[in-house]
Amino acid sequence: MRGFDRFALKTWIQWLALVALLLEVVTASVDLTDENYGDVENARWFIKFYSPSCPACKRIAPLWEGMAKKSEEKANQANIHIGEVNCKEHVSLCQKLEIREFPTLRFSVNGENKQEIKYSGSTTEASLLDFVDARIAEAQKEIDSESTDVPTEASNVVIPSAPSLTVSTSSLSLISTPTASKSSSDDFTDLHMAQVSPKVSSISHTSAPLAQSSSAKGKGNAEGKMTATSVSASLQSLTPTTSEATYAIQTAPEIPSEGGDLSVPSDKDVENSSQPIFNPAGRSKPLVTQEDIDDALSSDVGWFVLFFSSDCKDCPNVSINWNAMAGRMKNKLNIGHIDCSKQKLSCNNKVQKTPSSFFFKGNEYVEYFGLFKVGDLTSFAEEAANFEIREVEFFDTTESEKHGDVFFLYFYDDKSVDSLATIRKTGIQLLGHARLYLTKSQQLVKKYNVNSFPKLIVVKDATPSYYPTSVASDITDYRRILNWMKNNWLPVLPELQTSNSDEIANTDTVVLFLLDPDLPDFPETKATARTIASDWLNKESQEYQMAWKEETDKKNAHLNKAEEKNDAEALEAARNMNVKHKPASKRFAWVNGNYWAKWLNNFNFDIKNSGPRVVLYDAGKNLYWDTTAKGEPITVKTDVVFKFLKDVETNPSSLKPKMLKENAGLEYLASYGLDKRALYLICGVVLLGIIVSLLGARRIRSLERRHRSSPILPIATKNAGNTGKFD
Repeated sequence: MRGFDRFALKTWIQWLALVALLLEVVTASVDLTDENYGDVENARWFIKFYSPSCPACKRIAPLWEGMAKKSEEKANQANIHIGEVNCKEHVSLCQKLEIREFPTLRFSVNGENKQEIKYSGSTTEASLLDFVDARIAEAQKEIDSESTDVPTEASNVVIPSAPSLTVSTSSLSLISTPTASKSSSDDFTDLHMAQVSPKVSSISHTSAPLAQSSSAKGKGNAEGKMTATSVSASLQSLTPTTSEATYAIQTAPEIPSEGGDLSVPSDKDVENSSQPIFNPAGRSKPLVTQEDIDDALSSDVGWFVLFFSSDCKDCPNVSINWNAMAGRMKNKLNIGHIDCSKQKLSCNNKVQKTPSSFFFKGNEYVEYFGLFKVGDLTSFAEEAANFEIREVEFFDTTESEKHGDVFFLYFYDDKSVDSLATIRKTGIQLLGHARLYLTKSQQLVKKYNVNSFPKLIVVKDATPSYYPTSVASDITDYRRILNWMKNNWLPVLPELQTSNSDEIANTDTVVLFLLDPDLPDFPETKATARTIASDWLNKESQEYQMAWKEETDKKNAHLNKAEEKNDAEALEAARNMNVKHKPASKRFAWVNGNYWAKWLNNFNFDIKNSGPRVVLYDAGKNLYWDTTAKGEPITVKTDVVFKFLKDVETNPSSLKPKMLKENAGLEYLASYGLDKRALYLICGVVLLGIIVSLLGARRIRSLERRHRSSPILPIATKNAGNTGKFD
């Protein structure tokens, strides 16, 4: 009986060990130690060096794990592994590798450090994925170039041994597929088939001994054993007896020089599908013929198209990111590309430079102005794939307000449907910025105090602002509506980024909240900054509405008076009166002091030494204000910021502006309010005057010397003797 109990206990322990192993096997990031780090020298590795007590390491941990899981499949195919080193446990290893700060992110090839990424508060899971995708694309290009010679045996894939009951499969994923050949007509796939031996090299790790077997249909079965020192797997019995197995590796393709039809799916697939098929194989489609180009650019389902040229220096790098984005948009959005060196007619009408990209849908299009990085491209493409202008009810806007979204809402009734065409045309221009909704909802009419139709409003932080109309034609003026939308599509407090920096600075002044995301109270500080911005903008909006209404009422009074007197001349003059009051152009934004540290040096500002601060910046004049009228720093406090902004409006002479560090030589003159261009002109005129004066003085001295050295008498008579004659 005791022997039976001992056997049952042993079996139970083995099953627990098996469950532990199966749970650990899903871990995407491999733990690297002193013992197994040598295996890094045999492959490509993206490694995180961290300390468990480091606050920044705690923040990046979920981002790192999310990146590792999402990129696992593609990374496996490119033989790229994700790992991490706990420097608190493996001090000697980190000292040997010269790790000086945490977290440190390194990409190495065969043990050689190729690239190191600086972690900052702006690091996101998407930015990590961008980096890995770019490395995968590079690795797969090498795989493509080497796949011309079909190997007969699989290369050994080494995975470091885990220090405990951990079996990581992040770097090994082989999918057995039937032998097939790539169809030359398949424009959306680029599979490279390689014969491999069904034998897999052993994987070293420590684990409890266990055995598992399973049966398969036909002649196939699989059996694996795990011991304390090795794991060996035999796939011999899984393969058909008549032929060897093959393994398909899908690569991120380069932009090809030629392409075929836009209708990539087969006729049979189209017949069997009632829904449109979007990018079925996840790659960019080359648009070659004029018919293909016209079909894509006028398609109702939408195309995101890259315009490039063979002589463009940046295009090769862009093509890698473009194809990586196309892979992410599989079954979501059609992606294409046009070579402008061959299709000049198609590029001349829209493209000013290469590379450029546009989203086309239903004869409308919008240019993409963001960065050509995978994350930025994918973010825009995701919005483009979901683009629609739809009717909404009360619940829809409530959800948008909860998420802090900026959206435009167009109210209309049966009598105002004629203006819908103009409003719909503006919708595609809002991609990447805000959404446009249409509504007849009486609940929304009451909520936003709409008393006439049609009416266009923008909602930020649950607060509406209204499109100003003085005459009926204003609601059908496409250019006027679009300009108003562009001035209002930014959030109340956007983050300053490279993609929106020009837009944020394109105003008279912008209030910059310089914040440090690494500080523990960052969320509270940012919330305070957001409240300050929202309250100030609401105040400005109310003042603008009152001033605009006052001027509009004044114009209407002149019209009524002229009509009563039947005075045609006065009536015409009243109609020509312009409501000139414009909304305030002040904007707000918050700045990641770590990410923008180098640029902030121009303000003589260091986020680590100074802490969160507020700066008023005039980009047009390169001036900024960073102190109050009392000469104190502007802190992120409501009363301090409001008092400072009121002084800017009512008592600007009490505040002394400063010139950016790069133009500090003009700072004294700029403090008197002179425009930078005027200062440069004055300096140029003064410099020119000095040069002319020096040249003139030199010329005068030269003439004087020549005059003093000239003889009074002619040279012929100077030595003629005392004859008393001169002729």
